Amino acid sequence: MHSQNIDKLELPTILIELSRKYFEELGNSTAETTQNPQKKEKIQQEIYQCQECLTLGKSEFGDESQGILKGLVI
Repeated sequence: MHSQNIDKLELPTILIELSRKYFEELGNSTAETTQNPQKKEKIQQEIYQCQECLTLGKSEFGDESQGILKGLVI
């Protein structure tokens, strides 16, 4: 409901009425997520760890500063 130019004296009554309507409808509505539950697949990523310094990395990015090219296993 949308109202304009409400007198300050009427505002508390209107807010109480809107609050009652809100809480009455709160239990009546169902969320869309419960109607259509969908499982999201988790994409498994390969992460490698350097045996010397224990640095973690992905082969798809590489590490130019350490001489590791993209696509190579650390």
